[in-house]
Amino acid sequence: MTAVSPLVSGILFLGFLVIYLVYQVFTSPKARYPPGPRPYPIIGNLLDVPPKYQEKVFANLAKKYGAFFFKFSIHSKNSSDNNT
Repeated sequence: MTAVSPLVSGILFLGFLVIYLVYQVFTSPKARYPPGPRPYPIIGNLLDVPPKYQEKVFANLAKKYGAFFFKFSIHSKNSSDNNT
């Protein structure tokens, strides 16, 4: 019985990792969300909407992305409909 060298194991691992990441990118559900500001990793769009004057920020986002847009929070995904 022959042992698998660490180099071969590393190459196999990296190959499977690349295949997995490519699969995740092309099958990501992000493409199915409505338009909206690009979220930051982990915190989402938390910095895009300040505690004060949220109505002005949402109005500006509606002008930029349309009446219906999507934003990410730390623990949730939110859609906003700004039709008046």
